[in-house]
Amino acid sequence: MSPASLALQAGLNASSGARRSRTIAALLDRSGRLPYTSLVTQWTISQVGRRVGLRPSAIRYYEEIGVVEPPARVGGQRRYDDTAVERLIVVQRARTLGFSLDEIRALFHEFPDDAPPAERWKQLAQRKLAQLAELSARIAEREQLLRQQGACGCSSLEECGRCLMEAEGAGPRTP
Repeated sequence: MSPASLALQAGLNASSGARRSRTIAALLDRSGRLPYTSLVTQWTISQVGRRVGLRPSAIRYYEEIGVVEPPARVGGQRRYDDTAVERLIVVQRARTLGFSLDEIRALFHEFPDDAPPAERWKQLAQRKLAQLAELSARIAEREQLLRQQGACGCSSLEECGRCLMEAEGAGPRTP
């Protein structure tokens, strides 16, 4: 058994009792080492979905578009690690903020690998804020039209249609 495995087992024996040490012993490989994969939490797709509030089909889609790395498989089932869960939480936050799938893909893939997350968020946020300002202007314009609509005093919808055509400068159309 390696010194690290012995130290780990001894520490767990002292703090958790004999039953815990049997569990750890069962995790050791034939050479007495603790495999790396046993130190990482492995989640099924359903468990991940419950943790982050996504359907399994959405998780598979995010895997397909490269936002989440394809997971290891155990007995044919996908097994996600904590990194996948954390990335999906970032995806959920981006969706809540109104980012599209293309923008989310950009958050993960269109920056240099060493670009800090804050810089990535700032650049995408600036673009999104510009889009929201444009949308806000269009909403204000529509609000104004809605406030004016119905103040015409027309006696029929047909008369209202004629007034709208004249107001827009279209004039009546001839067939």
